[in-house]
Amino acid sequence: MSPMPVLINVHGGGWVIGRKGFQARPLIHYMASNGWLVVDINYSLGPWKRMPAMVQDVLRSVAWVKANISGYHGDPDFVALTGGSAGGHLVALAGLGFDLRAFKPGFEDADCSVDACVPVYGLYDLLDENGAMKGGKTELRDFLTRLVMPGSVTTHKYAWDLASPITHIRQDAPPMLFLHGRHDALADFDSAQAFADSLDRVSRNTVIFAAIPAGQHGYDCAHAGPTPEHLGAVRRFLDSVRVEREAP
Repeated sequence: MSPMPVLINVHGGGWVIGRKGFQARPLIHYMASNGWLVVDINYSLGPWKRMPAMVQDVLRSVAWVKANISGYHGDPDFVALTGGSAGGHLVALAGLGFDLRAFKPGFEDADCSVDACVPVYGLYDLLDENGAMKGGKTELRDFLTRLVMPGSVTTHKYAWDLASPITHIRQDAPPMLFLHGRHDALADFDSAQAFADSLDRVSRNTVIFAAIPAGQHGYDCAHAGPTPEHLGAVRRFLDSVRVEREAP
């Protein structure tokens, strides 16, 4: 039996609540039943810890998986990330910033690159660099300042840029599939789509943005109308990346 490809799941909860086992149960069970080894992780939460502690923990998990997963019959040569909401933000940030020393304190030399990312209804442009966010900019900035970031935009602009995935767009970004509900009331749909478009213009690898027609925020937390298409889309994308990787 060949080693199983690995999918790391990062829960959401606004960076301040949640735990492993909290979200994405349909996807976790579906992928595990189709030959994937799924690792569901915890990470530091605000306001007790502040950014970039959250993404540091995600990358520590990637480093641990690559170093240890073969002992669980997982394949360290194919590791993918997925997560929703705050988890979607962290997945995109970790996938793009895997080699930043600020994200890897004490394990700077560890290989934290991943082979694919599937961010789901995340926030990727915290300061609206693309100008696509339709609303909620002030509320988002106030929330992050109070509970997640080390300070305000005025006093800690570098930290805000560091925590925003749009800052880290790069040619060698891993293949990415973005899934976002068209009716999302918490994470702006147009901003997410604009970020994916910005990444697609630069990345040498596949970038797909898929709109879930009836999707609201958190649509994947339990079995619902969009669930079958969501599960199938994630599996088809990750399998296609694996096939492409293995092609001569």
